[in-house]
Amino acid sequence: MRQIVLAILFWAVIVPMSARAEARVWIIPADKAECIRAHARDYAQHPSNPVVIIVDACPETDTEAALALTTRNTGVTAVGRGDSVLILSHDELRCLETFVIEPSAGGDVRIPKSLTCE
Repeated sequence: MRQIVLAILFWAVIVPMSARAEARVWIIPADKAECIRAHARDYAQHPSNPVVIIVDACPETDTEAALALTTRNTGVTAVGRGDSVLILSHDELRCLETFVIEPSAGGDVRIPKSLTCE
């Protein structure tokens, strides 16, 4: 089971991140940004630092459980828009609590990869 989780993490995290290596922001749908912001304290309780957040599984904070939620075969082949994973430190999660969510015309939110409190 652990090998499957690691393989999924590799394909869900490493491959998309390398494709967007130049990008300095995470891009996720506004409703997911709202959910993650609302549960930032819950994510900050995770023992790992930084925390891997599976965007489509919000508000699930356990990484393995979140991966299980997103890997069920639903017959849907469409790929969601934006980043599928966020990787935020505990400090960045604290800053996320007060982050102003400003959706683009397309409904996406840009969250800086080096999020700092203002």
